[in-house]
Amino acid sequence: MKKCIIELELERRGITKYAFCKKYGIPYTTLENIILGKTKMEDVRAGTLLKIAGSFGYSIETLLKHPVITMDQMTGNSEKYQIPYLLEFRDGEYRVHFQYAGKEYTRDILYIRNEEPKYLEPYQVFISMDIDKIVEEADLDASIQEILSDASE
Repeated sequence: MKKCIIELELERRGITKYAFCKKYGIPYTTLENIILGKTKMEDVRAGTLLKIAGSFGYSIETLLKHPVITMDQMTGNSEKYQIPYLLEFRDGEYRVHFQYAGKEYTRDILYIRNEEPKYLEPYQVFISMDIDKIVEEADLDASIQEILSDASE
């Protein structure tokens, strides 16, 4: 079974299409056509894509690369920082994709490679913790860079 990533995110967050459209100023028929596959993601106006992506914490690139979620893909939020991610099973490997501080991250998830896609859900907690750890390391690196640049001035 396939689902549009937008529809999946709306369901996961308990938001109706109507409420979403009203909140972000997107015509209902535009959203409906994207979800139904009548309008391809790459044909959607940049401003509309930006509104949709931003509302879910995704980049436009993520929406363009992963417009449809299949049974071997899942979305979620990291536990501590609530960073949205996409977990996918492709070519016999699991990968997690997320964006933080304007940077795209893709990580192989080694410890679940031999599992079937239907067993993804129990691993989401571990993936969530991995994402939070990567974010903390990125923040630490940024802080160190800031200290070093201040010291050199």
